[in-house]
Amino acid sequence: MKKLIALVLAFILCLPLVAPGTAYAATIKLNKSKLELYAGNSYTIKLSGVSGSIKWSSSKKTVATVSSKGKVVAIKEGKTTITAVYKEKKYKCDVTVNNNKTVNVVYTAYIFDDATIEEYAKQYKEDNPDCIEVKAYDDEHIVVTMYEVDRVKTIKDFNTNIDTFLTSIVTDDNYKDIFTDVKSDKLLQNIKIYANKDNYEDSYAGFTILLSFGLISEAVQAINLVDVNDRICNIDIYDNENGDILYTTSE
Repeated sequence: MKKLIALVLAFILCLPLVAPGTAYAATIKLNKSKLELYAGNSYTIKLSGVSGSIKWSSSKKTVATVSSKGKVVAIKEGKTTITAVYKEKKYKCDVTVNNNKTVNVVYTAYIFDDATIEEYAKQYKEDNPDCIEVKAYDDEHIVVTMYEVDRVKTIKDFNTNIDTFLTSIVTDDNYKDIFTDVKSDKLLQNIKIYANKDNYEDSYAGFTILLSFGLISEAVQAINLVDVNDRICNIDIYDNENGDILYTTSE
C-alpha cells in the first residue's frame, strides 16, 4: 500500500500546476501570410483562435477586395495587403494578383507504345494538373494551354539555373570520367560538350547524352514559343585536350 501511495504522489507532483479558472490562450493567426491569385479568382482567408468580430480591409482595392468574412477577390495584376483587425491587433497577408492571360505551348509528344496522340494528351494532363488544357496539335505534338505568368516563371527559373543544370547532366555518375564540361545558348539550340577522348570512344555515352540534351532542348524551345518548324539542336562533342571535334550533329 505504501508503494502505491508513493507512486500516486509522484504522479501528482508531475502534473502541471494550473490556477483555478486559468485556460491556455488559443494562438491567433491567419491561415495564410502570403497568397497568390489569378485575376478573377477568389480565396477565403481565415483568422483562427478568435470568437468575436473581425474587421477586414485591403490596402489596394483596385487589386483585390476582401469581404466582411475574409473572402478575397482578385481584380487585376498587382500587390495588396489584406489586414484582419481583431481586438485592436492587426494580422496581415500579402496578396499577389497575377494576370490570367493564357498561352498555348506546343510540345513534341514522345510516344513509346501504341498510345494515340489523344491518349498521350490525356495522360499529360493527368501528370500536369496545373495545365488549363491539353489536346492534340497534330500526330506528333500536343498543345498545352497554361497561364502566361507560369510560362514566364518557368523560363526565369530555368535561365537562373541553366549552368548548374547542364553541368549536373554531364557530371552525372553515368558519365563519370567521360564528359568534363558543357556550354550552350539559352535556347539550347547550339550545345558544346567537352569529353575525355579515350573514355568517350570506349563507351556508348555519346548516344545517351545526345538523347538527353535533345529532349531538353526541345522542351526549352517549346516553352519559349519557338515555332515547331524553327526548332534546331546542334550538338558538338569536343576532345577536352586539343579541341578536336569527336562528334557533330550539324553536318
